[in-house]
Parts: sequence; structure tokens; C-alpha cells
Amino acid sequence: MAETWKGIYPITSFVLDALGRQPVAGLSARDQVLSRVARFWAAAARGELAPYLGDDPRHSLGEVRRALEALGAVRTAALVRVAMDSVGSQNAVRVAAALHRLEEDLARSEDNIDELLARYAGGVDHQVLPAAHP
Repeated sequence: MAETWKGIYPITSFVLDALGRQPVAGLSARDQVLSRVARFWAAAARGELAPYLGDDPRHSLGEVRRALEALGAVRTAALVRVAMDSVGSQNAVRVAAALHRLEEDLARSEDNIDELLARYAGGVDHQVLPAAHP
């Protein structure tokens, strides 16, 4: 995976530093999108999706998917949607395999997440985060 991963760009690091000190729930809807995507993207780059997603990976992936859609990262959101279906199982081995597969797929995603973060942070082509729903 390290050979194909694009890494995180300065904008992602900036978002992580600026918003990372606050819980996501205390942020504006727009900042929640930035924070959720930047944290997810950084965790994926480090191969740490499982700890990032916590005890309810399906729910966490749902939040990430909605944030990715708001950001305009439709291809990456689709990858997350597929992973959500796979982690519906409570079988730890299947969940771990699905998250590993997602990390590999994200490394090859055609969405330029860092560019989309920069545009969204700057207000260009920005959409409002939809209300939470499964």
C-alpha cells in the first residue's frame, strides 16, 4: 500500500491541526465535514482505520460517507458505502478484512481529497452537510 498511497498534503495537516483539538460534535456543520474527512483520510494513510472508526465502524463509516459526499468526493464515498455493507457483520475477522480492503482501495481512489478539502475550506463549490441519516 505504501507504494501507491498519495499521502496527505499540507491542507489536510492544516485541517487536522486547526480542528483536531476540538470534538467533532462541537464544530459547525462545515467544520465537521472538514474534520471528519481529514481525520479519516489521515487514519487511512497510516493504516489505522480500525482504531479511528471505533466500536461501531458501520456508524462511523456512515458519518464519513456523508461528509465525503458533502465535500464532493463521490468516488471515495462509494468505496466507503461498499465497506459499510461489509462491516455490517459482527465477525471481527470479516470487519478487519473489509477495513484492510478499504484502506487499499482508498490508496487508489481517483478523488483528490486534499484538493477537495482545500476547495471546501475556501468555500468553493461548497455544499451543506445533509442531516444525519443511516
